Amino acid sequence: MTSAAPVRIATPEDFAVLEPLMRAFYVEEKLPFNDAVSEALQTVLADASLGQIFIDERGAYLAMLYGFSLELGGRTAFVDELFVVPAARWQNIARTLMNEAAHVAKLQGLVALLLEIAEPEPHKVAFYTSCGFAPRAHPLMLKLLVA
Repeated sequence: MTSAAPVRIATPEDFAVLEPLMRAFYVEEKLPFNDAVSEALQTVLADASLGQIFIDERGAYLAMLYGFSLELGGRTAFVDELFVVPAARWQNIARTLMNEAAHVAKLQGLVALLLEIAEPEPHKVAFYTSCGFAPRAHPLMLKLLVA
């Protein structure tokens, strides 16, 4: 890891710490949390070929999941979730997690990181821009394949 902060890549043993953080994130984002979400977390923790989850022991996590893009010329990763507990916000924890994810992605030869901002509030856009992200002209669309 590149920083002295308590950030590390999560392992299956971190499930008991990560699941409550994810539940808090889902409540805050008004997303449904169910058994499929919990099982997906376990799957990623058990299979590093799918991505990594970075955990900060002050109450934060970032989920970076792998993909591939012809347009971008290779392996990519999607920053699927980033959450910091309210009591730990404004301490550069999110920036530390983003820097670690970018560092690991670069070491693994990935060509790009992608993310989605559900509600493009000015402070969120400013934060991600300061981390090197830029808006794309292509909107992200979704088709669910499971009920």
